[in-house]
Amino acid sequence: MPAEPSDSRPHKGRAKDARRRKAALRDDRMDEPRVNVIVFRSRVAAECRERSVVLKSMNIEHVVRRRAGEWMLEVPEHQVAVAVRQLDDYVKENRDWPRTHPALPRHPFGLTGVASCVAALLFVSAADHHAWLGLDWFGAGRVDTDLVRRGEWWRSVTALTLHVDAGHLIGNLLLGSVFGMIAGRLLGNGLAWFSIVTAGAVGNEISALVQLPLHTAVGASTAVFAALGLLSAYVWRRRHELQMRWATRWAPVVVAAILLAYTGSGDERTDVVSHLTGFLAGIALGAYYGSLARGIMLGARSQWLLGLGTLAVVVVSWAIALGSHG
Repeated sequence: MPAEPSDSRPHKGRAKDARRRKAALRDDRMDEPRVNVIVFRSRVAAECRERSVVLKSMNIEHVVRRRAGEWMLEVPEHQVAVAVRQLDDYVKENRDWPRTHPALPRHPFGLTGVASCVAALLFVSAADHHAWLGLDWFGAGRVDTDLVRRGEWWRSVTALTLHVDAGHLIGNLLLGSVFGMIAGRLLGNGLAWFSIVTAGAVGNEISALVQLPLHTAVGASTAVFAALGLLSAYVWRRRHELQMRWATRWAPVVVAAILLAYTGSGDERTDVVSHLTGFLAGIALGAYYGSLARGIMLGARSQWLLGLGTLAVVVVSWAIALGSHG
């Protein structure tokens, strides 16, 4: 019985024939009229362009057309299903974007904290000028680096209420009132002034650790720059997760740093180190407050307790200072 003829063509030849058949099939399909289907339309061009980028990233053929005041995204009929699925996934993934923090809390405007600060600074200034009770208020309350290192912590608080001259006092009253009022609006009067005094005192303490042993300092400037740092870091941290340019997110801290450099470095009598340490202490507190998801919203009672507590700390610090110095 004769053997059947076998295909003697090499394997590569058969592969070339298969590729030719596929190419011919593609050519036949290309000759067919192509129908595009609208998968998205909007009057906003940006929305159409965004979805065009999505389809392009998935190698899905498409065209963007504008007709009768509308922007339309069209794809070939055979790719409608996959295009719609990709666009639906895009919408779902970006439904909650940009992520936003709740709006910055707004407390009622209150002048109690500012009025208390002004009254305290004016009282201490008068007491020092007239040597009330026959005591040296300036010597008892100023920051003396050596004495602070030995444990006289109260000087870090009392020094915030002393000033070398009227110009220094007036400048701090003006800036401190502005920053304090803004901080009170964001944090509440009690928490704001508690944080300002605390950061100012911490700034003085840190400054005393790095300054020369004979260094002395007075002034509310450390607390003023602590308030500046507090505000800038709080606002920065609250907008940290927002979808915005980095320059916009960091603008509060950058502006605050510029103000610190411009107003916090004067003549040779300016204590630049204390200004910087107060500013950094304020930054730390503000960043912490701003990181809390719902912000700081203490009740009126808590705010009053913090405010009275802050005033008590200042009074007690002066009582210890005058008692130990007298």
